[in-house]
Amino acid sequence: MKNINERFLCLWFIAYMSLFCLPAHAAGEALREFVYRGLEQARQQINDGNYQQAHESLAKWHKRSGLKSYERAQIWNLTAFLYYNESELPQAILYYQKVLDEAEAPISLKQSTMRTLAQLYYAEENYRQAIKFIDQLGQDQIINSPDLLEVKVYSLYQLELYPETLKSLDVLLSSFSSRIPGKQENWLNLKQSCYLALNDYESALKVVKKLSEKFPKTRYLRSLAALYSQTGRSREQLAVLEGLYTAGYLVDEADLDLLVLLYLKHGLPERSAGLLQTQFKAEMLKPTQKRERQLVNSLIAARDIDGAMERLDRLLKREFSAEWLALKVRLLAKQNEWQVLVDTYEKIKSRETGRSQEFAEDIKLLYAVALFNTTRFVDAQKVLSELARNPKYTEQAQQWLSYVRAQINSN
Repeated sequence: MKNINERFLCLWFIAYMSLFCLPAHAAGEALREFVYRGLEQARQQINDGNYQQAHESLAKWHKRSGLKSYERAQIWNLTAFLYYNESELPQAILYYQKVLDEAEAPISLKQSTMRTLAQLYYAEENYRQAIKFIDQLGQDQIINSPDLLEVKVYSLYQLELYPETLKSLDVLLSSFSSRIPGKQENWLNLKQSCYLALNDYESALKVVKKLSEKFPKTRYLRSLAALYSQTGRSREQLAVLEGLYTAGYLVDEADLDLLVLLYLKHGLPERSAGLLQTQFKAEMLKPTQKRERQLVNSLIAARDIDGAMERLDRLLKREFSAEWLALKVRLLAKQNEWQVLVDTYEKIKSRETGRSQEFAEDIKLLYAVALFNTTRFVDAQKVLSELARNPKYTEQAQQWLSYVRAQINSN
């Protein structure tokens, strides 16, 4: 919050100093000569940084009797300004309040004081008071003052009054975007934050689309992709992420993994395989077992059986894995490489560990088929008889057993 507070205080300081450059009578009824000279001395001490002397000068006026209300208002005003220069904001607020208590204080001075109090209360994180003084100024004053309206917007946001924040933000955006183009991006970001806080992802998506169009930055495209996901538009999410990847802006492992999943979800295995191979080679992604599985499955889905087999062989040379062998068995079955399949299964049978019975029997069925196709009918009959005891595979096993027995009987 500190940077926002400082920004508003700088705005206030400029506006306030411009007021003090006016002649004493410009803000209302003219001060009497002796009052004017006394306050001018204190003002000069403040400008010179002689704050202690300024306090002493003003303290005399605090005790002085016979002053008119509007003169006291100017004294409190200058005292508040002194405390502000010393960064004593609570004391500055106290004396600005005194200005408002003076019945004969000029209207223009009261209005400028309410503006200042709104900004100081915001700096002190007293957001309700900031809003109170802004609203007291009236709609005519607020609508023509973007800095005040901005203070109100951020105060409402800090109070988590998101619908009210959005309403005021729309006024800011419609009235001042063209006049203060440098702030439009911040206001749109705040609008997005409000919609996200309200879980209104559709509206947040519209805002982020506008942000990405007007301010083409990577972070807005990432937000756009995330919101497409939140609103169930995974194809649009894929398009945005692929654009970022092609442009070289998608480098985080989580983002690359997500893009792989989206490629597979939308039937683009060639692209997922290409991404994984490229990123493995560039060492941007570690070839974990999960990613290797995705690569092999992508190659299979892309009908690059030779590529998948080559990858599996490379993996098996590096480290034995029952999973890779099982994948190889399935590929061999698709290619009718029955003798190689038999040899491969026997490796699984002798070395497989930590796999479920269902997994083992799924592979066992392919093994039995391979035995049948390599004319080892007796061995096939034995395997299928064991497999038939599993209800999940009974029907398939019995069907193959009928083929096996027919071959045995014919011989």
